[in-house]
Amino acid sequence: MPPSSYRSRLGRRRVTLSARLSIVAALVLCAAHVRAQSAAPSQTPQPSPQPAPPSHARVHQCAVEWQEKKKTGAAAGNTWREFAAECYARK
Repeated sequence: MPPSSYRSRLGRRRVTLSARLSIVAALVLCAAHVRAQSAAPSQTPQPSPQPAPPSHARVHQCAVEWQEKKKTGAAAGNTWREFAAECYARK
């Protein structure tokens, strides 16, 4: 063992085995906690699944209906988006 003056100049201390085991145990617990946090499902709300887009034929049929309603004036106050949402929902 070196003289005490030698140890104090370097500022080092001997770390006992029990202290080393305590440090290792703390690191293991910390790593386990991090893994558990990353594996846990997130608490953010998941967006609701959107319905499937309408088929090409359905879009065409709704577009034709919209043009007819615009010509007759029955579409007054409605927008295409509103009409299309209703039309697609009818199926």
